[in-house]
Amino acid sequence: FVKVWDVLIRGITLPPAVAKAIEHKNEAKHTNEAYDYRLMSEAKEAQRKLIEAEGIDKFQRKVAPGLTDNYLRWEGIQATRHLANSQNSKVIVIGGGAGGLPVILGNLDDGKPGTPAKAAGDETGKTEAAQAPRPKAPPAPPPVIPTKP
Repeated sequence: FVKVWDVLIRGITLPPAVAKAIEHKNEAKHTNEAYDYRLMSEAKEAQRKLIEAEGIDKFQRKVAPGLTDNYLRWEGIQATRHLANSQNSKVIVIGGGAGGLPVILGNLDDGKPGTPAKAAGDETGKTEAAQAPRPKAPPAPPPVIPTKP
């Protein structure tokens, strides 16, 4: 009689149909886990957006009584000044009605960055279309003089 205490298995070869079934089961499991993760992630994003919307709503309710036309006009003037002083400003800003803030900004008249050009207008806030100066025409090429060979 033979007594066996331990057996070491170095490998098992499964039939192709069984191996394929196990592989499909593992793929389905990982796909399902990925889908569950996406659902959880989207639920958290929806919760984040809801919290953000509630914060914006509270902010607007608190700030709205203090937003007068004069305050908004003042903020518009400040924004225009900051834009005019920017090294990257090459923008034409035109006011949108009575009391608007028309101004042409950046590198148009004197070549200095951030220098506002003078806008046409009167005290009523009505403005004429401000024209940017046209670039100078390039110099004419020198005449070609034929040479004798």
